Amino acid sequence: MDISKSVAFLMENAGPIIKCRVEKEFLGKDRYSDYRRLILCHPMVREARSWQQNDGYLGIAFHGGWLPENKKIRSSRAAEAALRFLAETGLRPTEPFLDRALTALCGENYNRSPSCWDIFSPEEGLYGSEYERDMLLALFDRAEDNTENPSIALALDRMKYLASAGDISDFSYAAIGRRFFVKGKALPDLYQLRLLSCTRSWRNAENIETVAAAVRKYIELSPLPPIYILHHGQRIAPAAITCFDFSKNLADYSEIDWYQFLSLMQLFSDLELIEKVDRLNGLFRQLSSTVEGNGGILDLPVCHKAFKVWGAYSGLMLEETWKGSRRSCDLTYRYLRIARGRFSFDMVTEKGSV
Repeated sequence: MDISKSVAFLMENAGPIIKCRVEKEFLGKDRYSDYRRLILCHPMVREARSWQQNDGYLGIAFHGGWLPENKKIRSSRAAEAALRFLAETGLRPTEPFLDRALTALCGENYNRSPSCWDIFSPEEGLYGSEYERDMLLALFDRAEDNTENPSIALALDRMKYLASAGDISDFSYAAIGRRFFVKGKALPDLYQLRLLSCTRSWRNAENIETVAAAVRKYIELSPLPPIYILHHGQRIAPAAITCFDFSKNLADYSEIDWYQFLSLMQLFSDLELIEKVDRLNGLFRQLSSTVEGNGGILDLPVCHKAFKVWGAYSGLMLEETWKGSRRSCDLTYRYLRIARGRFSFDMVTEKGSV
């Protein structure tokens, strides 16, 4: 598999964030000091930094948010949106503003959201806010990355349950025109998948196979309808991994399908699952064929805000604009990130072949 054309395209056309990451991740060159100032000048980096409070906290809320800010929603300036984007820029956590933000996130007053995003009732599928904090810290290698961490242990427990689950009636029931989780049988959610994707301590052969089996089951069950949590009579929508239909082929994807596909495949790649799950491997081969047939470039007719606006469940764009070839730069970089997870880093040569 030759990725040299993709690498060459990005090094010629991409902005500083992607160039810096491509050089480090695919060419083995760490030129952070050369790119640092350019990355700090990125409009969304500057906006996220402008949210910083006196104690270092980014924004005025914890969960969710929108970057760029949605000025109609006061809680748009949230730490989650800011940190998810900043982690993707490649900025080092030792940057003074980031170090202050992560230190504030470790404080007791880290959850500043006005909502009840801190309910801990795991038997119902409500996992509180600490596992979300652990996920955000893990993006910067600041989490407590060991299997004694309750967030990691609970994520593995839910994956183990999903791997052994039967059909949808085993873990959910229909009522008032919707589906609800059976108590004690909630599925793993998106934050747990993200947390596992950016931590290492749990990765032994048994646990990796458990997560692979869980993903196979999720694919078998897809597309799952929305399944809610009933908590003290209140209907709550969990952070579901996806309602994506894995049986569809790439040619049939809508714009939001493409966003979900690229986002999920990057997580699955980080988890080293693509070669272990036949359907994911088949979808990756389709994607590779599309890219190779277009000179190493992934170019899609997409402009949905899910790509461009960073939030709890959105965000992919790292370029300042999608004018000209810049959209293809973002998409091609995501392809490389997905491809990279199928091989060990030392198999990527300076010429770009793996």
